[in-house]
Amino acid sequence: MSNVHESTAERIRSYYPFEEGIVETVANVAADQATMDCDTFLNKLEVPEPQLVAINGSLPVSVLRILPQGDFDPARARVMDLGIGNGLMPNKNQIYQVATVFAAEPTVQTYAFGNPGGIKNREGLVTARQAIDVIRGDSRWLIDASSRILERDGITEVERRGYSYGVLASLTATEHADKYGMEVTHVTGIDPADVVDRGPNKLMAMKSLGDDFKSAGKQLQGYVDVNQIEAFVEARGDSAIGMANYMLGLLRLNNLARTSILANKLHESRVVSALEAQPDATMHTIWAAESELAKDAVMWALTTRLERRFRGRFDKTRIKYQTHLMVNDLALQSALYLHASPII
Repeated sequence: MSNVHESTAERIRSYYPFEEGIVETVANVAADQATMDCDTFLNKLEVPEPQLVAINGSLPVSVLRILPQGDFDPARARVMDLGIGNGLMPNKNQIYQVATVFAAEPTVQTYAFGNPGGIKNREGLVTARQAIDVIRGDSRWLIDASSRILERDGITEVERRGYSYGVLASLTATEHADKYGMEVTHVTGIDPADVVDRGPNKLMAMKSLGDDFKSAGKQLQGYVDVNQIEAFVEARGDSAIGMANYMLGLLRLNNLARTSILANKLHESRVVSALEAQPDATMHTIWAAESELAKDAVMWALTTRLERRFRGRFDKTRIKYQTHLMVNDLALQSALYLHASPII
């Protein structure tokens, strides 16, 4: 048994009393990763290069699609909705993270779609007119192109997995899934960013949210280091100096639109809209007790209300002592999704 396996298992147990099968699974993946460089790990899973796809006149969105190596249902998929400012090109940071989660449960095809990252990144953009619509509250433009790609690929049954801004994307896609011929079976939302009342002044609300994102970034290196996986550092590449570029990227119109629609306390109403639109779907919300964005007291209150409203369909998990960037502990990210998500 490798040191990485043992240390990972011990660390994951310290976060939360996960089922032992989950602990063993993510520790095995971590031990495997520790023996490989980035490309070797991705090649082992047959992870392809992301593709820029423009469908029906939309601006290009980057698409990562990982297929199981055995038999699988081509009409079923998991979709990982990434945090704001997280593209899939040109570095491999997000690709490696998505592949790590896939490796823990590699039986269902997995999609990820990039959104605009740093200032030179061109993936996942919406037009200026669409960005204005988003600022006014219409979030469907943020998931329209990716949903049409899933529809084109014949996907009819989906499990959504979202983190931070990605939770909003997951909920929006769930609310509108029937427009694209899809049923959503389950949503996992990790540390949503749209839970705090930031006041009526839009600009001040956006500044408040931006300050919280910046504050969260202070914890990033610690979460990266705890993995003990050199390939993850390798995969991060220029994203290792990317916090400044990331913050600059948030000032782009496309990301300002996303920040604008996050700078409110509409998460609860978005969950209600999504679960009412998909009456057979379930949801599990997870948050970090020390999160800079998903404030603990607010999350306790709103998730309790949602549990009462959607009995048997909504569940919650609180992870003690952790912060918004906890998913950068890759084994923890995989454990959270395994803990929350049913097998579809």
